[in-house]
Amino acid sequence: MDIWKSENWKVFYSDKKVRTGLHTRFDTQIPPEIKWPCYMFCEWARDYYEFPIRVTIYFKASDTVRAMSGEQVSGKCSKPYNRLEEPHITIATGAVGDFRKQCQKYGLEDTIFAILCTIAHELTHYYQWLNNTRQGDTEIEHRKNEREARKLGEKKVYQYLIDLGMSQLTETYYEWKEQDGTNF
Repeated sequence: MDIWKSENWKVFYSDKKVRTGLHTRFDTQIPPEIKWPCYMFCEWARDYYEFPIRVTIYFKASDTVRAMSGEQVSGKCSKPYNRLEEPHITIATGAVGDFRKQCQKYGLEDTIFAILCTIAHELTHYYQWLNNTRQGDTEIEHRKNEREARKLGEKKVYQYLIDLGMSQLTETYYEWKEQDGTNF
C-alpha cells in the first residue's frame, strides 16, 4: 500500500476546517543549485498528492538539524499530538559547507538525489502521521516507520525523476547503489 495515496485521513479531516497544502520556506543562504531541485520536487508532490492539512518544509542552510532526541540529522518531521495543529518538516541542505564537500566526493546529481530522498523520507513520516499508521512509541514501531520512510522515499524520488524524463540521473543512482550497496 502506498501511504502517500491512502485516504484514511478522510475519516478525521473530512469535516474539519484546516489549512491545506504543501508550503516551502528557504533560508536566504541556500544557493539556486540546491533550492531549485528541492522546490521542483515539492511542486511535483503538490501536483500528484493531497496535503489535507498544511505541512511546511523549512529548508535550512545548515549541515544538520537537531532532532527531538538531540541527535543531529539531515531532516526531521515534527508531528503534533493535536491532529488539528499543522506539522512541519525541517531539511538540512548543507549549503554552509557540507554540500560542496558532498558534491566533490559524490557529484552534484548524487548529492541532490540524497537531499530529495530526505525530503521524501520526511514527507512519508507526514503521511504516516496523517493516516495514523503505526503511531506506537515502541522501538519496533519506530524501526518499521523508518524502514517504510526510507524505501518509499527513494521510490518517490525515482518516480519523480522518471516523470521528468531524467532517466540518466536515475540510471546513475542505481549503478551507484549497486556498487556501494548504500541505502538512504
